[in-house]
Amino acid sequence: MVEQRARQALQISQYGYILDQGRCVLNGGAHELLNDERMAQLYLGNH
Repeated sequence: MVEQRARQALQISQYGYILDQGRCVLNGGAHELLNDERMAQLYLGNH
């Protein structure tokens, strides 16, 4: 699934790939990604 709402997508997923300009910049278990500080800063609006 490709989804712009990262938090919602990861809440119903087991694993995720985070793309930035067509390149995979992060990947891992959904729970791990939701708690990853880099993910939060870039895509979840937690600056």
